[in-house]
Amino acid sequence: MGVSTRRSAVSGGIAQVGAAALVVAALLAAACSGDRGGDETVPVPPVPVTPVACTLGAAPLDDLLVPPCGVLLGTIDPPNGDLPIDLAHQEAALSELVGAAPGNGFAFDLVRTYQAGSTGAAEAVAARLESAASAGRIAYLSWKVDVGEGAWARVATGGFDPVVVDVAEVVASSGRRVFLSLHHEPENDGDVGTPEEYVAMWRHVHDLVEATLAASAGSGRVVWVMNYMGHVDGAALDTVDRYYPGEAYVDWLAYNPYNWAGCHAGAQWRGFVEVAAPLYTYFTTNPTFYDATGKPKPLMIGETGTNEDGEDGRKARWLEDMAASLTSGQLAAIKAVVYFNHGSPRFCDRMWDSSPSSAAAFAAIATDPFFNPRGLDPGVGRPAD
Repeated sequence: MGVSTRRSAVSGGIAQVGAAALVVAALLAAACSGDRGGDETVPVPPVPVTPVACTLGAAPLDDLLVPPCGVLLGTIDPPNGDLPIDLAHQEAALSELVGAAPGNGFAFDLVRTYQAGSTGAAEAVAARLESAASAGRIAYLSWKVDVGEGAWARVATGGFDPVVVDVAEVVASSGRRVFLSLHHEPENDGDVGTPEEYVAMWRHVHDLVEATLAASAGSGRVVWVMNYMGHVDGAALDTVDRYYPGEAYVDWLAYNPYNWAGCHAGAQWRGFVEVAAPLYTYFTTNPTFYDATGKPKPLMIGETGTNEDGEDGRKARWLEDMAASLTSGQLAAIKAVVYFNHGSPRFCDRMWDSSPSSAAAFAAIATDPFFNPRGLDPGVGRPAD
């Protein structure tokens, strides 16, 4: 598999990082010293918890795909005609960066894909599950069953039941557990329907999928992920409540905090914890979002990312701070992070390899056992979850 043409500059810039341990050590040293390189002080959510360290040979994921330690690291596998940023190119680039031996290349634990509409949905889901299974990756499917004005009501009243059943049967026959979000970031699509229609849509699809899985001879199962916007300013959180399908219909809570500096006009540079803290605190202190045992549900950063900044190395420090906030237990309820690796002439360049320093920082995260909690070396016989 070829590596992105932009990789030559990246590889040359970190030629000495073949031993990823050096980068990891630098990351951890910076985290322990508290040196943020001049970046802003960020708020700390309440009640930090000491995280469970990960070592090779860790216990398997539980029934809801929650790791026994650490954080699942994921990326997106987006179609894009401008840059080679699909999953295969990302994994090839990381294999090169960390000096992986032939046949033992890097593989993400988690890969997120997107499906808009019902046309060809079952076939697309089957292909994505097969791709994920090829390296033991966990598939995270984001599906807008229908799109456009009135979509949620149409789905909720059974207009797409046959395709929903088809997709559920594909999951069942895969024999794997998969993450599934329905119409992620619904707060951003109010023209599609009301919050009440969204909840009705979610519950209808949930119940139909679960009934289909229960009746199938296949062993595949769905882990339900409610995925909100980032709400990085902590405002309008009552909107979050209105779209929530309810405890019995959701296994994980996800949200998408971004640093919008350089991407939205007038946006100021904000660190990972600063953008992640408002909704993190809301979810972990609000009983509405607790599980049946009265504890916070596992949290996922469903998408995140940042642009480069005029200050050299600032994006790398942003990534390092993200890692430090998770390895330290500052955001201990977060059990998975998906980096939104995307960029084009028409889109914010959030690609993790947008500079040599950023690529090195991301490679350090990717090779840290804390972000490989399934306990096996990358690319070697990962178990099916």
